[in-house]
Amino acid sequence: MKTRNYILLIIVLAAVAFWVYSSTRLVSYEDTAPVLGPITMRVVIGNDSTLKTSPQQAVQQAFEAARKINNAMSAYQEDSEIAQLNRLAKGERLALSKETWLVMQEAMRYHRLSDGAFDVTVGPLIELYRPLRNLAEGEPVVFPTPEIIAAARARVGSQYLKFTEAGRFVEVIQDGIRVDLGAIAKGFAVDLAVEKLLSLGVQNCLVEIGGETRCTGEHPEGRPWRQAIQDPRSPHDPGASLLVLEEGECALATSGDYQQYFEYQGTRYSHIIDPRSGFPVTGPLVGVTVIAPTCLQADAIATSLSVLGEREAAAFIARFEEQGVKAILQLAVQDGEIQLIHLPVE
Repeated sequence: MKTRNYILLIIVLAAVAFWVYSSTRLVSYEDTAPVLGPITMRVVIGNDSTLKTSPQQAVQQAFEAARKINNAMSAYQEDSEIAQLNRLAKGERLALSKETWLVMQEAMRYHRLSDGAFDVTVGPLIELYRPLRNLAEGEPVVFPTPEIIAAARARVGSQYLKFTEAGRFVEVIQDGIRVDLGAIAKGFAVDLAVEKLLSLGVQNCLVEIGGETRCTGEHPEGRPWRQAIQDPRSPHDPGASLLVLEEGECALATSGDYQQYFEYQGTRYSHIIDPRSGFPVTGPLVGVTVIAPTCLQADAIATSLSVLGEREAAAFIARFEEQGVKAILQLAVQDGEIQLIHLPVE
């Protein structure tokens, strides 16, 4: 009889423990706020016993970490470091903060790794084509002439930036340089927000800015975080996903002509510019999703792949095989269907 009662007691205690575990795991805190201009950041954190402050305060500190990146690296904020850099004349230099120096060095590294497909000095070409994406409906597209494109292209090139590690100086050696960190700084902002949460004792979190995501630990329900790849031809339909990933701890970034593009003479041109040719990206590769250890890395590689195209994608991804980087190419095929190509091929 005693043995039976003992077994029943164990069962009851186990059930109570499971109920307590399940109920606490389902408790989480979520909030959103604008951090990169109008671009919002979403944060979800679990009910971690190691949290050193309130969930609300932890998330607010993550928001501030991301805003710090925008304040330093936005090309459109007059007092930012990048805006100051873009006002320098040939031969002038600027001391950078630790964070901006790090991002600029990473940008130079991906410039080399991509053989010039990734180039943050592409600003003159971005400025050239941006008005074509913002035309009123029915307003005709006036494509730049070859001469105008060549003039803008002449001011593009990472070789026009000279770096001095002592003092973290960057010097411009060509007039008219325009740096735009939009293809890498957003990923870094995600990383910085995650690192802030980790430093505050958060073990399980998801941070997302403008579709770029990094997650640690697991979902409050005790399962891996799930991340959907949006159908590039249905960008405004949250339910139109091509694939749902359960990758565990990772970062994810997507690049493509989802929302920012213009059409000219029947061809769809992306907002992403090929710095080597001076033309916007076009072709069957309409989207690229990259899974990597950090969001900065995923961000830079996704943009590089968009420029390199599907033919060079496999060779480029192979350079990051030891780091576990993966890519999912989204190709537009007949009848508007999207074909997925997973790299590296297993």
